[in-house]
Amino acid sequence: KGTNQLDDILKEAEPKPKPQISKIEREDLERIRVSREKLEKWLDESYLEKTISGCFARLSMATGADNQPNYQIREICGISMGGSEYLLGNKKTMKLLQLQIGNSVKAVKMSYVSNSSFTEPEFSK
Repeated sequence: KGTNQLDDILKEAEPKPKPQISKIEREDLERIRVSREKLEKWLDESYLEKTISGCFARLSMATGADNQPNYQIREICGISMGGSEYLLGNKKTMKLLQLQIGNSVKAVKMSYVSNSSFTEPEFSK
């Protein structure tokens, strides 16, 4: 039994199943985490921006009400130049990380990036 042209058109018009997006695990994100040590090592390399864009960093924010450091996970979007020089390790730099924060991008000194791994509470936010 053959199909007619209308059957073929209707079959093509059927919605295709959406690809499943698997849940990202903390270990997956950890594989693309950039530490302050890496930033110090790669600071003057020409590949710095290309290498770290799209990666994630553990960023030291202000201390919380309990005087404990507050860390957040942020995506690195790029590099920009800042207004004043600061120390990153033993090197002076004016380079800033461009970080995705909500719907905006914010420039942050690389010295605020932590060397430690992401924690479960930070990842769960």
